[in-house]
Amino acid sequence: APLPCIVTCRAACEGGGFDGPPQARHELLSYLLEKDAVPSYVDVEYDCWSCEQELQQVCGRLRACGARLILSAHDVRGRPDDLHRRIAAMRAAPSDVVKIAWRARSVRDCLECCDVLTARTGPMIALCMGEHGLMSRVFAGAWGGLLTFAALDADACSAPGQPTLADLQHVWRFRQVGPDTALYGLIGDPLGDSPGFAVHTTHFAERGIDGVYL
Repeated sequence: APLPCIVTCRAACEGGGFDGPPQARHELLSYLLEKDAVPSYVDVEYDCWSCEQELQQVCGRLRACGARLILSAHDVRGRPDDLHRRIAAMRAAPSDVVKIAWRARSVRDCLECCDVLTARTGPMIALCMGEHGLMSRVFAGAWGGLLTFAALDADACSAPGQPTLADLQHVWRFRQVGPDTALYGLIGDPLGDSPGFAVHTTHFAERGIDGVYL
């Protein structure tokens, strides 16, 4: 790959498509070493990593060859009750990046996501999934997140609420959103068909206003 890449084999219990035995995943990750195809990052779930010694060993070998380890936790149902305990556990582990993602119940979850990133002590990814989580994706960089995720097209989303790359760049102006970007929005339910976001955000861009309307 000509660009830095993340390799993951997400477990079905955390929203992924892998439902095989642990040994099969260990072999898949070990195959990267055999083929001298060490990626920039390897992303594994903390819950699996913490109880699978062989997974820890494979990840250690990948790190020794230059890969950075992302330990992650995902809750596709809602905010986990032990959110901050999970973050603390991943911070205490020998990881290079901590990642936490959960399904937002309302815009308030996005505000907590901002607080989580503000309190980070190292590289971190924090995102809210679902239709209420868009703010956390658009402002991920402005809040100090290492990165955000987007799909090449609407049919290729890997998580609920994930925007397309085109929308993230051209509608939400992700690369122009910074710590001083003003956030405007319409609060209500339902709002899926409201055209306001496209109209206002386009006008902001045309007038040189550092703002995003969600």
